[in-house]
Amino acid sequence: MANTFIAGGRGQPDKMRQSKVIVGRAILSTKSYGEPSVNLALEEALFLRNEGFIARIWENKESVIIGRAQLARFETDVDYCQAHAIPIVRRFTA
Repeated sequence: MANTFIAGGRGQPDKMRQSKVIVGRAILSTKSYGEPSVNLALEEALFLRNEGFIARIWENKESVIIGRAQLARFETDVDYCQAHAIPIVRRFTA
């Protein structure tokens, strides 16, 4: 795995700067695609597949992220977002 450092393995220290660290069943992922829908899809896929602890650090372009139970019209200025091409993306969790 090119972008993976497996803790306790025979990697070199510079590999810690890569996108994913796996320790037993725990995963820390810092890979970011910049596109909110892609980042949220990856988050959901990791969540559904993971059997342990997972932490993701990611960064999106300008966007509004709302939870599964939130209504965009109450949480944000939808007209402003549309006028400025700011995507409103829904998370699969609350």
